[in-house]
Amino acid sequence: IGNPENAVAQTKEGGDQFFFSLQDAIDTAYVTGYEIYILRDFEATYALNIKEDYDITINMSSYDITTGNDILINGKLHLYDSSEDVGSITSAKSIVNNGTLNISDINIKTTKDVVTITNNGTLNLVNSTIEGTSKVAVDTYGEITMDENTVLKGVNYALANHQEELELSTGTIYGVQNYKKVTINEGVTLIGSNDDACVLTYGNTEVNY
Repeated sequence: IGNPENAVAQTKEGGDQFFFSLQDAIDTAYVTGYEIYILRDFEATYALNIKEDYDITINMSSYDITTGNDILINGKLHLYDSSEDVGSITSAKSIVNNGTLNISDINIKTTKDVVTITNNGTLNLVNSTIEGTSKVAVDTYGEITMDENTVLKGVNYALANHQEELELSTGTIYGVQNYKKVTINEGVTLIGSNDDACVLTYGNTEVNY
């Protein structure tokens, strides 16, 4: 048994349980259904995998996670922060969502030349900032929702849409690349980056301002 001070995560229900690997906490929470609390800043040198039948909730608790490995969501993952000083995830690889990914009150960015989040499933963003270092912040082939306090930031464009029909009604987006059909309503704040147009379209784009 290791020193709890070195643990990276904890579950509190049913008695305190400490984990020295976030993946171990995830696998255990799948069985118990308990919420996971991050305990300190740390680097995850291992892959993180939310399997198809997993339904996991992680409270960042104001801390920051960095990783150079894969983050794959095939099940359901709710990432949020209940603290005043929101935590963050910084990844060198694209976070790939094939399931349901709910992100609330945290910041996510990349350190490498990769898409921050590749969304093939359902992505729900609330009061969060997703930032791309050199590519788009979100490349979506699936459903995406954003609230008015969510910001997508990128160097040239922040959102690439490959969804057949996507409607955006709220949020701030630093440029959209559209390859299919997108409807952008009045509640969206569009900002061009580096002299680029707010929308680069290869498909059908409707802007209702």
